[in-house]
Amino acid sequence: MIRFLLLSGLLLTGLSRSEGQTTSSVTIQGTVQIQSSQSALGVRERGALYRSRYQAKKTPSKAENSNPLEDAIVYLTRIDQPIKPEPLSNSPELNQKNVTFHPRVTPVTVGSTVSIVNMDRIYHNVFSKSPVKSFNIGKRLTGETIYQAFERPGVVQVFCNIHTNMSAYILVLDTPFFQRVSPQGTFRFDGLQPGTYRVDIFHPDFKGEPIEIRVEAGSDRQLKLTIG
Repeated sequence: MIRFLLLSGLLLTGLSRSEGQTTSSVTIQGTVQIQSSQSALGVRERGALYRSRYQAKKTPSKAENSNPLEDAIVYLTRIDQPIKPEPLSNSPELNQKNVTFHPRVTPVTVGSTVSIVNMDRIYHNVFSKSPVKSFNIGKRLTGETIYQAFERPGVVQVFCNIHTNMSAYILVLDTPFFQRVSPQGTFRFDGLQPGTYRVDIFHPDFKGEPIEIRVEAGSDRQLKLTIG
């Protein structure tokens, strides 16, 4: 009887210690700066070789003049203990308005769908010939929505078969940790587990080099990333 009580006490003590040994979460945050003498708008204008008649009569849209940092996506990949993401519960919207894609960059996880919506009063024909995902939704009228799935990770560049100046990007990620950079150039990931992470940044017009960091329990990380 005494032996049973002693063993029970040891088991309870062990459980109490296990419950008390919770790993505290960490934060990875930082800033992104563009190191380039040319604006993103200038890069886009050089790439727009063709203009539709409709577009030629219009002034540049808000998306074309927006802060280029808003097209930057920072994402983290756990290296020492890979974490597979779940498909997004909602379908991010990629719409066509004023003969422009909004947003220009749409990040999703593998297996997610994107809703492609025509909000113009003209036809659009959205397609991609990317090796990651090739598709063509055909001509669509105002208000029509098509749900397109993306099963493989990578960058999918999207175009309109009618308006050749239009382009956008679907960034399909094999990680649950991603975030659009704020207009002020900041990002913040809370609630992460300690470990080794690769930090990547995607931007259609600028290039950034990935870095690898180790984050210990109780020690947050502050990063300064540059693209150019």
